[in-house]
Amino acid sequence: IVTGIVKDERGNLLPGALVTVRDMQDVPLRALKTNRLGQFAASTPLPLGTYLVEVEDPMKRYAFDRAQITVNNTIIPAIEMHAKTQKQVNRDKLAQVIFGDQTP
Repeated sequence: IVTGIVKDERGNLLPGALVTVRDMQDVPLRALKTNRLGQFAASTPLPLGTYLVEVEDPMKRYAFDRAQITVNNTIIPAIEMHAKTQKQVNRDKLAQVIFGDQTP
């Protein structure tokens, strides 16, 4: 079962954020919304496999990186998703343009 918490860039909880769990073919399997405490939880387990977790701020204040999880008959630790401000997103895009992909 997938559980987690969503926070802004300062560590404050983000209620009302939309959380989607997708399979590796980008098909949405679970759609969740964070509660007042920024928490989310899927009530039904996922089959074994690898999944992507993405968060969307309905107010469009923040952006988030996707998280990858693997379900393999073990307890999945709670996922902590941290927001980026639009300034951080723009800075990342500029760095990508200037430096390209620096991942080894």
